[in-house]
Amino acid sequence: MKANGVKQSVESGQQTASADDNKPKEKIRVWTQVLACVGAAIGQAAVGAVSGWSGGSLPSLQDDPDLTPTTAQTAWIVSIMALGAMLGGAMAGRLMDAVGRRRTLLLAAPVLMAGWALMGLAPNVPTIIVGRFVAGLSTGFILASSQVFTSESCESRLRGKMSSLPTLFFTSGTLSAYTGGALLSWRYNCIVCAASCIPMILILLVVPETPYWLLLKGQRSKSEAALRWLRGGQCELEPVLRTMEDKLDAVGSKLSMRELWHPRTRTPLLMALFLQAAQQLCGGTLLFFYTSTVYITMGHSKSNLAAVYTGIAQLTTSGISLLLVDRVGRRPLMITSTAIVGTLLIAMGFYQQSRMMGGASIDWLPILLVLLTVSGYCLGCRSVPLILSSELFNTTARSTAQASCTLFNRGLNMAVMQIFPFFLAGAGLSTVFFVHGCIGLLSSLVTFLWIPETKNKTLEEIQEYFEERAANKNNNGGSGSGNNNGGSGSGTPFSSSPLGSFFSKFTLTNTEKNNQKQKQQQQQQQQQSQSSQPELPLKTNTNTTSSSHMYVKEGVANSIVINDDLP
Repeated sequence: MKANGVKQSVESGQQTASADDNKPKEKIRVWTQVLACVGAAIGQAAVGAVSGWSGGSLPSLQDDPDLTPTTAQTAWIVSIMALGAMLGGAMAGRLMDAVGRRRTLLLAAPVLMAGWALMGLAPNVPTIIVGRFVAGLSTGFILASSQVFTSESCESRLRGKMSSLPTLFFTSGTLSAYTGGALLSWRYNCIVCAASCIPMILILLVVPETPYWLLLKGQRSKSEAALRWLRGGQCELEPVLRTMEDKLDAVGSKLSMRELWHPRTRTPLLMALFLQAAQQLCGGTLLFFYTSTVYITMGHSKSNLAAVYTGIAQLTTSGISLLLVDRVGRRPLMITSTAIVGTLLIAMGFYQQSRMMGGASIDWLPILLVLLTVSGYCLGCRSVPLILSSELFNTTARSTAQASCTLFNRGLNMAVMQIFPFFLAGAGLSTVFFVHGCIGLLSSLVTFLWIPETKNKTLEEIQEYFEERAANKNNNGGSGSGNNNGGSGSGTPFSSSPLGSFFSKFTLTNTEKNNQKQKQQQQQQQQQSQSSQPELPLKTNTNTTSSSHMYVKEGVANSIVINDDLP
């Protein structure tokens, strides 16, 4: 009788599991999430137009008889936008926390259009520089807020592709600026570039604020409404909101600047800053801002058309990166991208050095090398730093940390753009390529050793990962072993060496697998121990108040019902 009671309980558990499996799956709406992300991504097209304008229109500006910028003025025209972006990025963190991610993007649009108007109507070079600064100020707002808006508006399975959209639109904006520079005068190109602000405004007026920001401000009902607008009314939102609230409570809703140096935030901040440095210093940025200058220096005759080809290559590879980022992962793309850029820049340095020493000049080789280099750059180095900088931080620190990354990124961008003309004149193009190529290869190595993978992880899971790392490090007495096994203490084969602390940090994807495996083993041990215990007098009880212990593995449920009224 006892055995029959247990058997009936197991069969009942299996039927319950089958019934759960047969329940209709939630239908999560996708097109609204895509629309919200596209609205933010179009802002990046405007940023790309600002960045690409100098690469496409600088020759036209230098040929203008009324305006002949000097070398110093040319460097300021190219780099001053980065100074404006630094200021905009520094302001964006507080602005995003105060008025929201969506409103920050909407406020940036008229500022950007004012910058383009100043440039297009400029009577002299200083006015162009002022216009570039104003446009750069707006790009700081957009760069800091668009990635945060995107990462907070879509679910984890879409976040990789959606977070790559800004890079794709950035590249399309760069291509439009290159094309306008090849076909139009520099003044008319300003009008073409300013047009990208209009669709961004129209879309963002329709979509809601991000649920995370609304929850951060204590507006739970509005957060639920925004989540329902984004994901549809046929999915269960309460568990999602509870998880968001739990993670928010773990950190607090008000940001203290000390939070940026807390171990759970400090490590991702340092990772994000490294990625920003790799993006700016590996050499790909030079090929975007000084496209025509590089082609002319390398002996290519048709620099304007070559700039258009470069833009097409960027757009194509950015599209490929969007398709691969959720399949391959962020980390492999970054490793491959920086390795390609570093290798090809060194090859370009040897070619330029041979050419300057009297070697043969091949007209098609410079454009081939540059196209391959920018393609490799857009494969991961352009998009992955932006994606990870919006994913690695907790909700409370995300806006301020992202603004800090933008400030750092734009500061490096300005330094690189300002130094390049003088570096080129003093050391030669081959030396420039050698230096940046070596930085690219070094960045690939550091990424391999240090940066974790976040593919298919929710923002809450990523936050929990860094919290566990910080807790494990404290429990180990600050030894920094980097144990990533969910607090199990098992470590990695490299955990006792400094190299092990590097290897253990990028096993985010394997952590869950290890935890699940350990849980399954514990469940099996519990089942075995229960089966080996002396049988208790069990009574068949259909009362719904009986306690039921469920053990689920690979869709098969085994239930042992223990009556609460045992003697």
